Amino acid sequence: MLLASRFPLSLLPDVPDSVLWSQGNYAPDREKLRLHWTRRTLFALLYSPWGEIEVAYVYITPANHFEKDANGGRKLYPYLKLDLCAGVYQTLAIPTHRPRLLCGDLNAPQHERESGEIITWGYVNVPPVSNRRLLRRCQRWPRPDRELLVSQVQNNLR
Repeated sequence: MLLASRFPLSLLPDVPDSVLWSQGNYAPDREKLRLHWTRRTLFALLYSPWGEIEVAYVYITPANHFEKDANGGRKLYPYLKLDLCAGVYQTLAIPTHRPRLLCGDLNAPQHERESGEIITWGYVNVPPVSNRRLLRRCQRWPRPDRELLVSQVQNNLR
């Protein structure tokens, strides 16, 4: 992750896992989740002429993310998107007096209707037959990215 500015920047302190995933995480491997979190998120404080601004720079992996398995093959790892969205949401939900800026690649939404309604990937698409078990396990599938995209207005992210 690279974040550059003509104004000074400093890293914001890490948010504890107990806050990031306060409602639990979807990923079965917490270490892998933490590794992806540190590689794909960057939270900084920008010291601009207009005052301090919190900057969140994130890359949310798509739900069709594959990783190498123990046998050298590829294994679908869709939980990362859900957990990364939930972690970013929880981080931005922490109250602050400073304005915030969220930027990066969220891999969402799939579509925005003329009415302003946001359609996430999990909201519309039904996973292939091989992933129906995953869909049952993640009954809240569209919730994390919808929260990140829609609910941040309540947390002063405008």
